[in-house]
Amino acid sequence: MRFAIVESGIVTNVVEADANFSASGAIQSDQAAIGDSYVDGAFSRVTTTSSPIILVCTAYQLRQALTRLGFRASVEAAVMAGSLDVQDAWQYAAEFREDHPKILEIATAIGKTPGDIKTIFALAVTLFP
Repeated sequence: MRFAIVESGIVTNVVEADANFSASGAIQSDQAAIGDSYVDGAFSRVTTTSSPIILVCTAYQLRQALTRLGFRASVEAAVMAGSLDVQDAWQYAAEFREDHPKILEIATAIGKTPGDIKTIFALAVTLFP
């Protein structure tokens, strides 16, 4: 069986487990994906339009989303291995845009796709700033 782990109305993980699986926020679903919202007992996917909305979040929101999704340690390692410019951006930027070249650079360094970036930012913007 497939279970979505839901935190604050957002799917933060999807796991395969047997019917006896029990975890806080676990909801059985064959369709849910990381980043989907869960409202009133229904999952819905973040969709893009022909004019995509560029998500922007605070440094705190981004770090919290990365922590919840289990990517923070690998992102921080990639940042430390990056240029001084990348390190300065991580340390001192007040906000982050999902379409910024440095975001893509770090995502690529840890094997994440533009879809993964969208998922991270979709979660981040829902978190308390």
